[in-house]
Amino acid sequence: MIKEVFIITEGILEFYYSPEPTEENIDQAILSSGLLDAIRSFTEHTREERIDSFTMEKERFFFRKCDIPQKNKTLIIVFNTEIPEKYAKSVLDVIHDEVRKTSFIKEDMGMSGLETEEKRELKNRIAELSTQLFSTEYEAEYVNDLLSNRQNIPLAFLLDNSSNQLITSFSRPKALFKPQIISEFNLFHSSLKTTLNRLNLNQDYLLFTISSSEYVVASIQSGNKIAVASGALMINEDTAIDATLNMCHYTELKQFMDLQDLTEENIVTATLTADGELLYDSNSSFPNHLSCQSFH
Repeated sequence: MIKEVFIITEGILEFYYSPEPTEENIDQAILSSGLLDAIRSFTEHTREERIDSFTMEKERFFFRKCDIPQKNKTLIIVFNTEIPEKYAKSVLDVIHDEVRKTSFIKEDMGMSGLETEEKRELKNRIAELSTQLFSTEYEAEYVNDLLSNRQNIPLAFLLDNSSNQLITSFSRPKALFKPQIISEFNLFHSSLKTTLNRLNLNQDYLLFTISSSEYVVASIQSGNKIAVASGALMINEDTAIDATLNMCHYTELKQFMDLQDLTEENIVTATLTADGELLYDSNSSFPNHLSCQSFH
């Protein structure tokens, strides 16, 4: 989860976010901002390198220079150490984009350290992103409300990506969901990862679909979640993908791709045929030298 967000200008704290702000941790944040800026300054001036991150026992700190001309502002985000580094960097990019949309980030120091309505709105946006990307506390209620109005998704479930344990499930009728579905999916999930590894792709899949004449299944990996949705007869892949995206709080595929830093150019689409041949793009054999960032 996102534990803290700092925006610092030459040791002065201009913006601070915490999920549970108190007077004590705000005072601590003011003290920490000087230390964090000193670490940044030390690496730049004595090592001639800009620090990207450092890790403590339970926390990982990521630094990003705010992309504002002639403004020496640094964005720092603190995560739990179990968050994968690549994913944390993606979240850092997303929050940096949110910060750039604000007007206060372009201001000089001085009164800019005061609380404003715009800063409160940015804190609310960061809280929303943290919930969307990391929280599982309210997932059962959310997924049920989301899918109960969809007549074309009879079965779906959400897994914890680190343990492959069930977070919540949805089925219509309820008897359609059986516990062995999870173990069967985990076996497939493990086999797919092993296959990608054997092909020397060196990347995990982010999205896959399985289609037949009778059904379609879609799954995405997003942070600490794996969402799976099975479509009813005759629905298309886009509908099933849309359901899995919504289960992870994305509104569209582009939003998901932006977070993963994906473009159409670096996505590889592959198909496994009924006779076991793996094809990609225009029915060519799947090469073992490609670096694949998405598996369809």
